[in-house]
Amino acid sequence: MIPKNIAGTLVLDDFVCKEDNDWLGTNVDTELLRLPETLQAFAALSLPHDRDGILRNHFQVLGELDGQILRGKITGGVVDFPMQKLPGGSLITPEEGLEGPLTKMAFRTGRPRAETKSELKRLVAEYRKAPIGSTITSKVLGITLARRSGQPNVRVVPKRQPRPERLIAKITNEFLFLVLGRHLFLPENAEQGEALHNTIADSVGPKAVVLRVKPEENVFKPLHILHFRNDEDLFVMHVVLFGSIDFVLCLPPLAVASLALLREQFVGGVVGIQFQQRLDRDLKAFWAVRKDAPARRIG
Repeated sequence: MIPKNIAGTLVLDDFVCKEDNDWLGTNVDTELLRLPETLQAFAALSLPHDRDGILRNHFQVLGELDGQILRGKITGGVVDFPMQKLPGGSLITPEEGLEGPLTKMAFRTGRPRAETKSELKRLVAEYRKAPIGSTITSKVLGITLARRSGQPNVRVVPKRQPRPERLIAKITNEFLFLVLGRHLFLPENAEQGEALHNTIADSVGPKAVVLRVKPEENVFKPLHILHFRNDEDLFVMHVVLFGSIDFVLCLPPLAVASLALLREQFVGGVVGIQFQQRLDRDLKAFWAVRKDAPARRIG
């Protein structure tokens, strides 16, 4: 329900077909991994995660050096900037990897092999002794080397714009089904169901309103919270991940009859349910949200 890739443990094993589950896992469940804040939360809370895989699959690692933007890769937590072409057509390469591409370039000139090897050896030796900021040219090979220094300023950016509203709608839909069962599918709730499904699938038609609540600062906590409240004028679902990544989903109110099952079990004007999951230990809890009384723990 909350994807396992962000430490969720609430599962609808018996009620989701494999085809739908696979589609959701590929197209929807990865949306939160595209937010840099999710990576920050994993690090801040020391939670196990595949950082290299997340960066490789969902982010571009970029570095800025002397006004040039470089494309990087990450392996074992270490950022590396391999040889690459710059917009003007020149190449940039780490110094320790210089001789390989330089040799290929030199032998493409078609000059005699012995002459090429000799000139290449001279060029590399002169480059190694040259001060930072200087340029060394071989007229024989038609190659100019510029010796630079410094480490790129690294940043990571999503490969595409995240669409977390799709996952928030999926969590809402599945959480309501967990809590309300068949009551969710009353004809009176068809409008709400259509809006949720259109948001999940990014289909044409009416969608749920999903807003991100930005905290003043990201203070992450080992806690996921799902909380819905169904009042006369509005249905509101809060999804709070890592205690800080906060979304609000709004729909027209569900039919009063949808909460009949809850009201049969609990007194005190139940209008919703809250779920809490601790991430630092195996602890989950449900609370009944009551209209005019404090929330009551129910499991």
